[in-house]
Amino acid sequence: MQAVPGFAANVAPRVKTKPWLVVGKGPSFSKIASFDLRKYNSIALNHAVNKIDGVDYVHVADLDVFDRISDRLTNSSVTLVTPYFLHSNNKANSDLSTDALVSSKDKPHHELFRHLFKQNRLLTYRSSHLGHLCKRRDIGRTVYVRYFSSVAVVNLLASSGVKNITLLGIDGGTKYDKQFSDLTALTNGRKSFDVQFREIAISTRRHKLDLKRITCDD
Repeated sequence: MQAVPGFAANVAPRVKTKPWLVVGKGPSFSKIASFDLRKYNSIALNHAVNKIDGVDYVHVADLDVFDRISDRLTNSSVTLVTPYFLHSNNKANSDLSTDALVSSKDKPHHELFRHLFKQNRLLTYRSSHLGHLCKRRDIGRTVYVRYFSSVAVVNLLASSGVKNITLLGIDGGTKYDKQFSDLTALTNGRKSFDVQFREIAISTRRHKLDLKRITCDD
């Protein structure tokens, strides 16, 4: 089976049609009701997809996230965006290619990935965490991934030609919005979410992005 379609190729027709809204689980997520998603191309980060109606995409890198969002993905039209080799313990895992997850009944979440693949709702990219695991060219250019999904998604969008990006629920500090009180923050060992802003700032300058971040004070 060939590699599942790449993210950049899929979003290319959408790049200039609408601005993009990236939604995380931080405290400013409380403002989501004030956004009309019909005016945006929207992408949720991880578990945020469970709390948003009408979102277009969800980005997930780590396999364990699917334990909590599989029902949402099965029973909606949301398209999954994920590294070609999914991460486990915050590292790309050579046993977890999306091709294998789709084709092998022995792999975790096989039915979910097969379902998404058959509905053309599974898009991939080459994570910089991949390193030497795979030299295949058909899984796309390398997208820089560091610290948190927000960095990966901003770089994904920028490398796809997107310029106008709004970030919501992507905050500093150590806490999620109260709607995600059942989840544990900072499971990757970082002391706070603040470190993501350094990487996002670098991407903003490099790609000349028109990027706005919504905060709880806005």
